[in-house]
Amino acid sequence: MTLGHDFNKGPLEKGLRKRLLSFLYRNTAKVWMMVAGIITEYEEVDFDYSEYMGPGYKKEYDESIKTSTIVSNHVSWHDTMNLT
Repeated sequence: MTLGHDFNKGPLEKGLRKRLLSFLYRNTAKVWMMVAGIITEYEEVDFDYSEYMGPGYKKEYDESIKTSTIVSNHVSWHDTMNLT
């Protein structure tokens, strides 16, 4: 999939090849996780940051920008796939 691309000039640009590689990687990682018996969870938590950002921060907060936190206990090499 990356034959003919010079990575010294930068990563793959947006396009079919990049989307296909991303799709294949994510699905391969999911299959390996399933085979290994590892389960992932996604939880969206609404937290009140007014102590740190001041009262009324939600009015100015852009919903399209979200902050993520990844918690991993690094039990095995599967953790890397878990984070994809």
